[in-house]
Amino acid sequence: MKILDLKFLTPNHTVRHLKFENVNTNLDAATLKDCMEQIIALNIFQTTDADGIASPLYGTPVSASYITKDEEIVYSAAQGLVEKPAA
Repeated sequence: MKILDLKFLTPNHTVRHLKFENVNTNLDAATLKDCMEQIIALNIFQTTDADGIASPLYGTPVSASYITKDEEIVYSAAQGLVEKPAA
């Protein structure tokens, strides 16, 4: 499975990730940067401090990466314990 990891810098200079599964893996750098800038411009992801002041979670695009994820199920409620075959 491929995961798209969008990395942003917050206005407080901390790193935030926004991850998506089952994505189109043919997106180029310019398209992804444009998408990240649109996410920032929408300003729909915010946090509120102790004084009730809202600030955006995503401030500056840093990078976009495709991550390949291999999942190995060790336990599943539906299947119980999953035994590995002997090597």
